[in-house]
Amino acid sequence: MLNSKEVLQVLNAAHGLAIDVGAKTLSEALDMRPAMVSNRFNPSTETHLLGLGHAIVATLDTGDTRILAAFAKVAGFRLEPIDATPVDRNELLAAVLELDSAKGELARQLSEAIEDGVISPREEQELAARATELRELIDRLQLKQGTVK
Repeated sequence: MLNSKEVLQVLNAAHGLAIDVGAKTLSEALDMRPAMVSNRFNPSTETHLLGLGHAIVATLDTGDTRILAAFAKVAGFRLEPIDATPVDRNELLAAVLELDSAKGELARQLSEAIEDGVISPREEQELAARATELRELIDRLQLKQGTVK
């Protein structure tokens, strides 16, 4: 299990962080020798494994969230910062209206597609494309969460 594709993705993210930041820099935050940091953050090392506490300290100390993002991704989630930036009320309303319009268009297309009782491959592709657009609008709206000004 420790050699699964998902585990290796997270360990490779940690290794990339250690390479980019440098073992010497991380060694100060983790209170260990640079060689020990290199070993712990190396996914090929079997003897000195990276602990969750070390990964958390490295993330918080450097501000580099790639370990957390990789873990979220393999667990089926998306990492997004909590944004307290005020959102313009009109911008938010426009995004909601755009989303509602896209939902209506998807419903219209679906209604037309099932009129004859069969959804053709072309209709299925069009519906999938429209659903993808709708998902992107939902994602953009979620990114606008915050304080409305």
